[in-house]
Amino acid sequence: MNACKLKNKLFIIITLVLILAGMTVFGIFGFNQTVDYSNSYEVRVSVDQGFDGATDLLIKETNYFFAENGIKSQAYAFQKAEDGSLLIYKFNKQVPTSFNDLQKYLNDKLSAAEFTSATAKVEVNQVIGNKKFDAGVLSLALGISALVIFVYALIMEKLAASVATLGSSVVSFLLFLSLTAILRIPAYPFVSVGLALSVAIPALLSLASARKMRLVYKSKDKPNSKEIAQAVINNEDKKYLFTLIAFLVGAVAISALFVPYMMFVGAQIAVVGISSVVSAYFVTPLIWSGIKG
Repeated sequence: MNACKLKNKLFIIITLVLILAGMTVFGIFGFNQTVDYSNSYEVRVSVDQGFDGATDLLIKETNYFFAENGIKSQAYAFQKAEDGSLLIYKFNKQVPTSFNDLQKYLNDKLSAAEFTSATAKVEVNQVIGNKKFDAGVLSLALGISALVIFVYALIMEKLAASVATLGSSVVSFLLFLSLTAILRIPAYPFVSVGLALSVAIPALLSLASARKMRLVYKSKDKPNSKEIAQAVINNEDKKYLFTLIAFLVGAVAISALFVPYMMFVGAQIAVVGISSVVSAYFVTPLIWSGIKG
């Protein structure tokens, strides 16, 4: 039991530190919103012929030009069709003047590689952001979700389970928000879904564990709530570990696509898994046994 108490204390201390640090970072800097949440600039590099090798050369030489001129884009996309290829680079500030030389540089490289009939074209456009993170709407939706979870657990599993479930969801939500802010994981395109999952996943895990605790508690003549809660949660180690591994594997698989936006999604899925599993695993027995006494 001493080991369990130490483990719980460490969880509380680490969680409080992370949440405090995360809320501070979030309060000062907000989300890392990326170029899609604000006005930005977009550089389109295209070649008008679908020659074998021309696209590879275009990508290679564009990246080389960026490196030589100290240019770093915030996002990248690639589109290929039968009549040519298009590279799209996004910037959250005005693009460097050195881009004026990029088109000539690329066409010289294409000519030198004997792609004489292929023509590279470079366009710089200002993009007006049309995506807005609406914190008010999201907060309302999450608040309603938390209330529904609490009422359902209260009706089906009584007070201890409902408070434990709600507590797990709240801690998970704050951990997800804090870790996303601290790690500066770009918000777009998954943060709203991530916040919702950080509430729903721990609620499901916590509710299942609290139900087992209630059943064991009812079967005992002289139940000890702390021992029951810890025994149940220890018996479910594999369930929690499997859930965490599933989230991490999913995150790695999505990130392995090496598309910037998908890598952002993968990072947030990993944070959802860590926040949800850790919160449900530690918060559920703490709150449930505390209420049962």
